[in-house]
Amino acid sequence: MVNVVHDQRRRSTIQARHAKKWTDWETKRTAKKETAETVNWLTEIMCGLPEELRNTLALILDDATHEEATQVLGKE
Repeated sequence: MVNVVHDQRRRSTIQARHAKKWTDWETKRTAKKETAETVNWLTEIMCGLPEELRNTLALILDDATHEEATQVLGKE
């Protein structure tokens, strides 16, 4: 009887560990999919912008400050 209880506890622990790994994997997979969809959407939108605005937005999205973007684009 004691062995049965130990086996059940071990099985339960293993199942919990596998469930956590599956949850972690699924969360990462979903996040990657959402990121890819967002990038595709943004790329589509940016392609429709005038070149000057598209270049400015690209610099800002690349973490440049507005001041740095102005300097890079030569708009003093």
